[in-house]
Amino acid sequence: MRISVQKERKKYWIIIMISGSISASIHFCKFLTFFKTVRSQLALGNFVTKRHTKRAAGSNIRRFEWNNTLEKSADSFARTNPSKHSNINDIGENLFWHWSTKPGDFNNYGSLAAGSWIHEFHEKYWDSNILTNDLFGSGVGHATQMVWADTYQIGCSVATFKDIHKKTGRPITKICVVCHYWPKGNYLNEPIYLEGQPCSKCESKKCDKKTGLCI
Repeated sequence: MRISVQKERKKYWIIIMISGSISASIHFCKFLTFFKTVRSQLALGNFVTKRHTKRAAGSNIRRFEWNNTLEKSADSFARTNPSKHSNINDIGENLFWHWSTKPGDFNNYGSLAAGSWIHEFHEKYWDSNILTNDLFGSGVGHATQMVWADTYQIGCSVATFKDIHKKTGRPITKICVVCHYWPKGNYLNEPIYLEGQPCSKCESKKCDKKTGLCI
């Protein structure tokens, strides 16, 4: 039996009131480029954590594509002001929350979310390419979903909500970023990706040699 797991990541202040929301799609080109870059670094054996752990090259990591259906599902869920995962069947999901007095450009929060998720690999000791209970429990679930080799479609959205800061009582904006992935990853006791020569185990037998990603 395959068991897929996911984790939430919360940051900054606690909010006590919700009064409304505005939702918009993240500009997908900039966001998708970040994901492709990280996956390419891993595929080519160039991904190094801040603990100076260099990961082995990946032989079966697929190139990400933007999926409008996943974007719509992420947008619908983001509009609900979620506090936990949706548990939609067969869909991987990453969540990110941020609070700000000046929310600014939606694109910035897409990059902030993606950077926060991949930073889990820098915060934790990534000592196994198998997603064990211990590895997942260390808090790398967002990062492993981002680089899960078999996942190749993604859609994301961001929603904002007007809130009140618990301590100061001042108005503040809550930003929620949601990304949906297909096929989902994070299956316990399975490899995050297969080690080996880039593209040597692509099911499609097609490869982008520059990025080392299967297409």
